[in-house]
Amino acid sequence: MYDRLTTYRIGPGLGYSFSKKKYYIYLGVGYNYDHSKYRQTIEHSTQPWADASVQYSFNNKNYISAVFHYMTSVPLSSYRSEAVVQSNPLMSYTGNPALKPYKSFDYGITYTCIPNKIISFSVYATAWSVRDRYAFVYTPSSTGILRTIEQPMGGFTSLTTGAYGRVRLLQNRLQIAGQIAVPFCHNGEPFNSDQIDVNYSLQAYWYFGAWNIGIQYFSDKSAPGSAVNGLWTKYRKTYSLSIGWGNSSWNVLAQITNPFTWNWKNSSNEMNSRYFDRKQFGYGVDSHCYIKLGVSYVFGFGKHVKQNNEASRQRGAGSAILE
Repeated sequence: MYDRLTTYRIGPGLGYSFSKKKYYIYLGVGYNYDHSKYRQTIEHSTQPWADASVQYSFNNKNYISAVFHYMTSVPLSSYRSEAVVQSNPLMSYTGNPALKPYKSFDYGITYTCIPNKIISFSVYATAWSVRDRYAFVYTPSSTGILRTIEQPMGGFTSLTTGAYGRVRLLQNRLQIAGQIAVPFCHNGEPFNSDQIDVNYSLQAYWYFGAWNIGIQYFSDKSAPGSAVNGLWTKYRKTYSLSIGWGNSSWNVLAQITNPFTWNWKNSSNEMNSRYFDRKQFGYGVDSHCYIKLGVSYVFGFGKHVKQNNEASRQRGAGSAILE
């Protein structure tokens, strides 16, 4: 393809944070200026972005926090190309030069409780919603299936609720942590699907002298793809046992993962639409049995290192978008 598309974005903004006793508040607002040139067509647009986060401490054992982000996402150059790409004998791709930036919202709330030095836990809900989105549309053609991109399509919302907890016993020598999460995804036209899953994990570590033993278990889990592709991805469970030894200089670790699993398949991607369904499988070592051995040596451990005013990166607008 010899399409030529150039895009750039400038996003100036202002941020303000306020902290007083039990409150912490951050607010940020600004504008994104987008410029794009596709062949002989030049487009300009401005879209606002906004960040907000609030934390309130009821006391030194309980606090609640909430976040909100709003921004627009510029279409990838390949999504706007009019060229028709023959992917395989039955599938062709093409883009849509009329695509516009779509609006996305990230928002969430978390409650954390630390009643004592032994127990701590959090419950949370986070979501990502898209408006005026563009998405892949599969239609029959004389040569097979043609994948185009249309806008606006049905709404998209990805929501995850869950809880996380940690227990420290035997003067912190035994530490146990667990998490449960419930991801849900509403994916409107053209995929018209609602997906939900429950996954959980458990980790325990026992420390005695210079030694430690750990066990980990992560259940099967699922997650949505991007708002464009309509995918629902599933990952297989993993579990492991580790033993380690260390001092101020040396650290030695031996770990066996998935000792009773000998299948190389570790994930699957599934998508359903009116004229075309797709299912892919991923293969690798993640869910297959393997043994890991590691040895490290630390030079200069415990020495004080002076740091002076290193530059730090500030985020203007956040998003959960992965494409």
